[in-house]
Amino acid sequence: MVYKHFIFTFLCLISLSFGMDFSFCKDRYQETTLAFRDTRAIPIVFKDKIYYVIYSKSPIIAKEVIKSDPFVGLYLLDVKRPSKGYTLKEIEAMPDDIEVAIIGSEKIQKTKILQEQKGFINYAKTNDVIEPNEIVSNICYQIYGIGTKEGFVDKKYLERFLSQDEVYYGDIGVRLKDNSNQISQIDPFFANNPFKPEDVIIQINGKKTSAENLQWIIANLDYQSRAKITILRYEDSKEVQKTFEVGVEKLFGGFLLQDTFFESQGIKIDRELVIRRISKNLHNGLENLQRGDQILWVNKHNPKKMQGDIFFNLRQTLSDAYSKEGFIELLISRNGLQFSIKIYPNQTKESQ
Repeated sequence: MVYKHFIFTFLCLISLSFGMDFSFCKDRYQETTLAFRDTRAIPIVFKDKIYYVIYSKSPIIAKEVIKSDPFVGLYLLDVKRPSKGYTLKEIEAMPDDIEVAIIGSEKIQKTKILQEQKGFINYAKTNDVIEPNEIVSNICYQIYGIGTKEGFVDKKYLERFLSQDEVYYGDIGVRLKDNSNQISQIDPFFANNPFKPEDVIIQINGKKTSAENLQWIIANLDYQSRAKITILRYEDSKEVQKTFEVGVEKLFGGFLLQDTFFESQGIKIDRELVIRRISKNLHNGLENLQRGDQILWVNKHNPKKMQGDIFFNLRQTLSDAYSKEGFIELLISRNGLQFSIKIYPNQTKESQ
């Protein structure tokens, strides 16, 4: 077995030297991957074990799934069969002149890697479209990642998924502008949220932050730890630097999941802004909401009349209302009646 593996590896390396014949890699893909529904599970070698991983933008609910990360669409299957696996390789370690290909059951497409993955759903990119659960490879037993249609999930993010016993993303109560370390929205339901829109996060726990690393740093903060966060803020036409100590919580929505800020309160809202699920034991005004209520506006701003994604707009109105007024006023429609309620997210029992 070791001898056969050596011969296979030797042939792959020889092929690289004279222009890769990726038919070897297609054969290996068909042999080692596992058919699951209408796609294929990819066997990945991690810490000397083989794990079958699937990417899916929509949630997978099946008895074979033993770990799921719907935030980023990665699922781990319970597979008990002898198999060869793929070794993950970092993109940055790849010389520019090495050929790579997109490999699938019926596909060999030579391509170039354009960039590594820059965020949880800001995937690594190639010159060509890569379908979900196709792979990017240059030597048949190693891959650079798993396809998503919009790009591919690379080693860093696959290993994060595989290394976690429980799927977790840290939250400090903010949403960021795209490809930036500037705050776009603040979560009004995040306890004692010290941030303001337009703040720029420049340091967390002594580590300098940038647009490239901030999302990763926040996601990996320990749950219920205290993070020391330094920001730049404009006050009275001057740039000032402030440092806050913030309690880290779990992220409940975002990336591929719906994100309205209400998720952390156990409230699920559809695209018509109708409450479809609501938890018990709410307070600070949220207890006045009921299943079936429809939100017509937030502080006199109707998210449905704003351009863009409805959930982004709802977050924006909630963020604006709380940061400007310190409370949230909702106009509610219930059984043909309209009425308003006020929510004071950070009100304590002592101040009521």
